[in-house]
Amino acid sequence: MKDAFHNVKRQTMNKLFHRLFLLAIVVIVSLLSVTALPAIQGNHLGGTWLLVHMMASGTLVFVLPAYALFYVWPNLDTLASTRTQRLGFWLVIMTGLV
Repeated sequence: MKDAFHNVKRQTMNKLFHRLFLLAIVVIVSLLSVTALPAIQGNHLGGTWLLVHMMASGTLVFVLPAYALFYVWPNLDTLASTRTQRLGFWLVIMTGLV
């Protein structure tokens, strides 16, 4: 009985961490996109925009590998994840490499 409770608690924490990782990745990519707009339009990227862009890129360099390390094993097992979850995981990792 006690093991079942801890298993449910662990699964709940895993889902929470998974959602937090995905939220962090979405926020970071959004920040990178917004702060890159001046450069895309042909203007100079400097000052606060450059600072925020560099902080977001540094954060992505940490968060993306951490996400990959925490969730690679569940996404290799066909019984532990659905096809859509595996596809989403590998898309996040592959687009992060580009």
